[in-house]
Parts: sequence; C-alpha cells; structure tokens
Amino acid sequence: MIKKSDVMYNGTAFQLEGIGIQKKEIRAKDLAGYFLDSKAYQKLDPEKVIYCVEFQDNGLAEGASGGLYFGITHLYPGVVGSEYFLTKGHVHSKRNTGEYYFGLEGKGLLMMTENVGSL
Repeated sequence: MIKKSDVMYNGTAFQLEGIGIQKKEIRAKDLAGYFLDSKAYQKLDPEKVIYCVEFQDNGLAEGASGGLYFGITHLYPGVVGSEYFLTKGHVHSKRNTGEYYFGLEGKGLLMMTENVGSL
C-alpha cells in the first residue's frame, strides 16, 4: 500500500507545508570561525539570519534503513568581506547516504569536501 505524503511543497511560497514541518534559523552568531575575514564578520549583527532550514521531522533516526529525509535551505544574499554568505554544511553518519540538491531560485555554488573534522 502506498501512503500519501503528509508534506507538500508550495512552489509559490518556496516552502514545505504539512505535518511535522520544523524550521531552524542560523544567525551570524552561529557561524563564528566560518569566514576568513574575522574583522568583517565582527561587524555583522549577531542576530542577522544568514539562512533558514525547513524540514519534516518524520521520527526516523539518521541513517535508518529506507529513511527518506528532505528539506529546503533558504540561503539569503549577503557577504562577509569578500565571501558570500554560506551554510555550515553537514556530515552524514553513514558515508554512502545519497542527497539531492536543487536550486529553486537565484544562483549559487555547491562545494563538497571530505570531512576533515568539525569547526
């Protein structure tokens, strides 16, 4: 039996809607050490929202067999010195976990690196 999803994508508002949607705002104060120009970083309002992540809390633990996780990251425009705003990124507990990225609006760059430790 196929179960209908409890979540829908609203393409007009660029957001997820439905059961279990959570949102997390990442502010400038959360990104200490991520930008090369520390003087420019210190000039940012620490409460400035750099990006927001919305996702469905489907009750599955990361790495659960057959689990499907999805979300939307809203990265806002801006710079710190000569660097554009960025996201922290993340590491999967299971290395062979797949992931899709789609640009819904604007321009951006996706950079993937090996895990060399956490900041």
